[in-house]
Amino acid sequence: FPSHDRGAIGDGVANDTNAIQAALNAANTVVFVEGTYLVNDQLNLSTNQTLIGDGNSKIVLQAGVTPYVPRGNALDNFVMRDMTIEGNGASGNSTVYITNSTNVTIDNCKITKSGSTALWLVSCTFAKVQNCTLSNNYYYGLEFRDCDGCKAIANQCVNNGDTGVATSTGGRGIMLWRSRGCYIAGNRFVNNTEYGFRIY
Repeated sequence: FPSHDRGAIGDGVANDTNAIQAALNAANTVVFVEGTYLVNDQLNLSTNQTLIGDGNSKIVLQAGVTPYVPRGNALDNFVMRDMTIEGNGASGNSTVYITNSTNVTIDNCKITKSGSTALWLVSCTFAKVQNCTLSNNYYYGLEFRDCDGCKAIANQCVNNGDTGVATSTGGRGIMLWRSRGCYIAGNRFVNNTEYGFRIY
């Protein structure tokens, strides 16, 4: 189900928020073809859903707003693959925020300029983040908080703490907070302003 089928333009100028949400509401698999999709509000995810980019598709958060993009709660079997998500660099909310969910996979995605944390997973089980580039986010590239059995494999965590618009002394590549049974391997940490990897 291409996002264009619900009217998304992908020219980086038109506001595609409503069209993307309509596509997310209508289909289990949403494909983002090449383009820059401008949004200004939260995008809500569903169980048994897959978001797929083509390697040249990008969701960009409009300047002056700070929602979560996207947001999911109580998901089961969610996948996001080959997507780029770019915040506006201002201090605010995380880009991808997923809570109370299981069997989540984030694969080969690029997430940058989040106002907080690129990927914030809270109270999730069996979530896997792999082959992602998490760079220039205000706080962390990835946080597992109160999670169980999650994995972070072969991710690049670079320049977190400096979005190019706002800077923080608390930039970390990967943060584990009260999480259990997690597997962290093959990740690369470069020039994060506080820690590359921290267990708290």
